[in-house]
Amino acid sequence: MTVVDKPTWVHHQPLVPGGPFPAIFSVDIHPANNRLVTCGMDCKIRIWNLRPILYESCELDPREPRLLAILHDHNAAVNAVRFSPDGSMLASGSDDRTVIIFVLKPGLGSTPAFGSKGGGPDPVQNLENWRPRFPALSGHSNNVHDVCFSPDSQVVASASVDNRVLIWDSQSGCRLAVLEGHRGFARGVSFDPVGRFLASQGDDGLCIWRTEDWSLIHRHTASFAEAPSNVYHLRPSWLPSGQALAATNALVDGQCVAPLVERSSWSAEKTLVGHRKPVVAARCNPRLFCKKKKEKTVKEMNDEEKRKKMRKNEGMVKNDITVKNDEDKGDIKKTKKTGKGEKLEKE
Repeated sequence: MTVVDKPTWVHHQPLVPGGPFPAIFSVDIHPANNRLVTCGMDCKIRIWNLRPILYESCELDPREPRLLAILHDHNAAVNAVRFSPDGSMLASGSDDRTVIIFVLKPGLGSTPAFGSKGGGPDPVQNLENWRPRFPALSGHSNNVHDVCFSPDSQVVASASVDNRVLIWDSQSGCRLAVLEGHRGFARGVSFDPVGRFLASQGDDGLCIWRTEDWSLIHRHTASFAEAPSNVYHLRPSWLPSGQALAATNALVDGQCVAPLVERSSWSAEKTLVGHRKPVVAARCNPRLFCKKKKEKTVKEMNDEEKRKKMRKNEGMVKNDITVKNDEDKGDIKKTKKTGKGEKLEKE
C-alpha cells in the first residue's frame, strides 16, 4: 500500500496576506486518477494535477504543472465538491445556498481575478477550462453541506441544513424531487453503487430513500441516539459491493464509531472502531478486492506431485487388469447346449 503525505504546496491562499491557510472542507479524486479537487473557506475550488502529488520525480520536474485551475463561481465558503463517475462533470455545494455543476470545455481557462470573492491574489493561468453548465442551482434555503452524483452521472443530490435533500437533473439543471424526511440538519448524501437507494445523514440519524419514486423506506436512529451534536459534516459512504453503508458519528459504549448499516435489513451489527473523536466522514475505496490465493510451499508441491504419480500408477494397474480380463474372455467360448443347460469349455 502506498502512503502519500499531503505536499506543503497543496493548500488554498490565505484570506488576508500573511494569514493562516483557510480550511479545506472537501476533497475528491477524478475517476481517471489524474486530478485532485479541493474546496474550502476561501470560496474557491482548486483542481490539482495528481502526478506531482503521487510521484516525486514529477514534483521535481518544473515542466509538470501542479495547479490546473481555480474556480471562483461561489460567493461563500464551498463545503463539498465531487467529480461525476464518468469524469465529465464536477458538482459543488456552498454556504451561498447553491449547487453548481461544472463541465470541462476545450482550451485554457480564464485567469482568476486578484482578490476575487474572499481570497488573496492567485497569479496563475487556468490550464483547464471548467465552466458552469448552467446558472447556479437555487432551491435550498440554507447552507448546502454535501453533494453527490448517481452512479450513471445523470442525477445530483444535495443536502442542506434547511433539513432537506434536493434531487437535480445533471443534464438540464431541473429539480426532480424534494426529500423532506429529516427532522434536523441534513449534512451528507450518498448513492448506492447500483443507484437503487440514496442514503442521507443528518443530526437526527440516517434516512434511506428509494430512487425509483424517491420514497422514504427506512429511518435508522438507534446507532445515533447518543451521538455528539457539535459536528459540521456527516458524510456516509456505500461499500463498493453495495452490501452495506458506512455511516458516521455514532457512539457505542462511549466509543466513537462508524456503524456498518446492512443493505435490506438496515441493521447495524458491525462497527468500525479506533477513532477517539466523532467520525464525520467515511469514504470507501471504489475498487473491489479479492483474497489472494495462498502460495504453495515446497513440501505442499512435493506432496501434490507424489499424489499425481500415485494416481497415475493406479490408472496403469487398472488398465493392466482390464486388458488381462479381456484376454481371458477371448479364450472362452460357448460350445453346445445340453439338456442340462449350457456347457462352457476352453478351446
